[in-house]
Amino acid sequence: MSREINDWLSGYLKYTEGSEPPRSYHTWVGLSLIAGALQRRVHLKWGFETIYPNLFVVLVGPSGKTRKGIAIRLGKDILSDVAGITLVANSTNREALVKKMKESNANFNVPGTGRIEYHCSVTAFSEELSVFLGQKDTKFLANLTDWYDSNDKWEYETISRGTDFINGVCFNFLGGTAPDWLQSMLPQEAIGGGWTARVIFVVEE
Repeated sequence: MSREINDWLSGYLKYTEGSEPPRSYHTWVGLSLIAGALQRRVHLKWGFETIYPNLFVVLVGPSGKTRKGIAIRLGKDILSDVAGITLVANSTNREALVKKMKESNANFNVPGTGRIEYHCSVTAFSEELSVFLGQKDTKFLANLTDWYDSNDKWEYETISRGTDFINGVCFNFLGGTAPDWLQSMLPQEAIGGGWTARVIFVVEE
């Protein structure tokens, strides 16, 4: 089966030409879409580490001026049409998100090995980061930090079942925020390390 375009990202940037958001936003939205489509099905061995394609990308710019929401919606509409991709709502809480991740359980055959790998891959879009993160929710931020690392097994406590776990975590995130919201949303512990160290902030004025 031949490819319709030689390079998907270049094709995406061509597709978004003429829209209001800046090219840098479209570039990182396009990369986030690739990460969401790849899920945990590919990886890169880096010494003793295994690197998966998930990204944490936050578009930063003044409200109503840089069109963060338009850039995010264009990407979300495309990924929503891809079969087998699990997307989570813009407004959610930790418990609902964990449930969605567990429900996304899927598997695939590893080429050339005969092995079957299981994974729980989801992509979250949030045009308003403050809606997704809440206000200085340190527990949720700690979970997000864990999920970025794509652990083979992630354990958590439940009210009714005690300890439960998710196999093959792969959490991909794309959000947007105005710069003045960051300080009010994030606790001091998240700044300069932990969660923010894993986020690619794409800033436009």
